[in-house]
Amino acid sequence: MLPLPSEWRESKVRYPAPWGGKGGNASWAQGLPWGIDTFHSIIEEAKQKEIHAGWSNPCFEIWLHAYLEDPPFSETSVQSCEKFGHAFKRITKQEYDKADKSIYLKLKMYGNEIKAIQRSKQKCKSSYQSLQKLSPTSQYSVTTVYALVEEILKKVESL
Repeated sequence: MLPLPSEWRESKVRYPAPWGGKGGNASWAQGLPWGIDTFHSIIEEAKQKEIHAGWSNPCFEIWLHAYLEDPPFSETSVQSCEKFGHAFKRITKQEYDKADKSIYLKLKMYGNEIKAIQRSKQKCKSSYQSLQKLSPTSQYSVTTVYALVEEILKKVESL
């Protein structure tokens, strides 16, 4: 098994603005583009070390899409990005730019963070019920990033 990178084991992720308040720390790791078996091993090892492994399949745009509406099914990152880009343009009247530093602010303005969390939770639940497994690579158009955001929001509220 490939060991988790040391920064996953020991560091805390800092979340300053735009999350608001003074920010804070949380132990989280985000998956990297390794092979499926390695990815599964990393997630399992993270769980054993009590590190929450946030993932989106096929890509992070699944999480972004949830701010605006229920993300449609996508098997590839290209499909997911295209579908999110279309929804983003339809709703905001702006082109989606993956490097846009103000994307969070735009999503908060035109979308709904609480609904994004609810949509993502429901998608995870229904995916698990239909597939009877929690393997990230077997669940398409699913993200667990909502759990990180939910944790951050709770910590910000308690400041």
